[in-house]
Amino acid sequence: MVIKHGKLIRDNLKRSHITLAGLLSYIREKGYSDVTHIDYAIIEPSGEISVLPKQEAAPVTPKQLKIDTADQGLPITVILEGKIQHDNLKIINKDEKWLKKELTQAGYSDQSNIFYVAIREHDYLLTTDTGEGGFKNS
Repeated sequence: MVIKHGKLIRDNLKRSHITLAGLLSYIREKGYSDVTHIDYAIIEPSGEISVLPKQEAAPVTPKQLKIDTADQGLPITVILEGKIQHDNLKIINKDEKWLKKELTQAGYSDQSNIFYVAIREHDYLLTTDTGEGGFKNS
């Protein structure tokens, strides 16, 4: 343990051969900029560091707010770097003709210029990227 109740345990940090700068960097990467927000930081046998935030600093979950969440489905890549992924279309029981129709309806008349398209298997929402500035949902 290198942090307990928001306080650094110097002796354990020295024994772990992890620098203070390295530990602070690691907890920032986990989304915590302040050591006092950490309840425990534990060096695991694998060498990884587990960061357990104090309850008041922990992210709020939909369950805690009693918000029902539905599975959005796995995004299936159907165009990758301009190439149609036929095997992935089969996974969602669709074909190239269906894909081209959906892309046309979404405003893409020339599919050869599309860099990336993923389709959620649950509701067939298209996520596209022409390689010119970000993703668009259709």
